[in-house]
Amino acid sequence: MKPMREIYKEIALKIDGKEMKFRMKKLDAFSGVKVLKMISGSEAGTLQEMIFSLPEWEMESLMKVCLKHCEVMLPAGWIAVYADGCWGMPEMETETMACFRLVQETLAWSLEDFLGDDGSAL
Repeated sequence: MKPMREIYKEIALKIDGKEMKFRMKKLDAFSGVKVLKMISGSEAGTLQEMIFSLPEWEMESLMKVCLKHCEVMLPAGWIAVYADGCWGMPEMETETMACFRLVQETLAWSLEDFLGDDGSAL
């Protein structure tokens, strides 16, 4: 029997000095293709370079797509990091590095068949 495909991945990040659990959901097909279209035109080598090579409006769109697929564990349970223009955990709005790390991790994991081991496009 073939093992079930994993659609969730958990990581820990420090927010205000406190380690917090985050859960990423693999991008759905529509979101994945949208993201691939954004980054595949880039001639940059690594995933980080691909993201930074995008125009500002496209980078923001990419971040929103990825953060919509992330949740944070709070006392009330799993809460969306970002959905419908609102932050599920208000502190995340100013946590640039944590948000960027979630975006990178979500992309690297969701698009692992497209990206190489070093985060570069195959």
